Amino acid sequence: MPKQRALILLVLADVVLVTLTIVAELVFNRTLPRALRDYQLASSTPPWSLTDIALFGVWLIIAATTIVAWLGLLLHWKHGPALYAGAWALMLVLVLLSGPSVMTGPGAMLFTLESLIGGMILGLVYFSELRLHFQSDMA
Repeated sequence: MPKQRALILLVLADVVLVTLTIVAELVFNRTLPRALRDYQLASSTPPWSLTDIALFGVWLIIAATTIVAWLGLLLHWKHGPALYAGAWALMLVLVLLSGPSVMTGPGAMLFTLESLIGGMILGLVYFSELRLHFQSDMA
């Protein structure tokens, strides 16, 4: 399979997995033990601290950057790979600073697949000849 086609399929898979992870968390949340559901509810309802608000702001930045990066990767924008890598790096910082979290089994599985796809995208755009397509804004 040509690498350009692989990149398109991987970006589309990334979009689908992000969406499915959110849906899985909403649908399967009721399968969590009561104590974990209570913990989730307590950590996601007001009053929020200044830290919570700042972390939500970082999450919004990550979401927006990821969407722009997906477009950049598909359209071969020069900064697409850097935006995508930056969004993942910022996500790592967000996870680190957010403290304990709870995910359902299906949600965690989908998030793991999403991370795997993200690594494949980064490998493709940085370590294959496809990286040459991103050296200028001309595709």
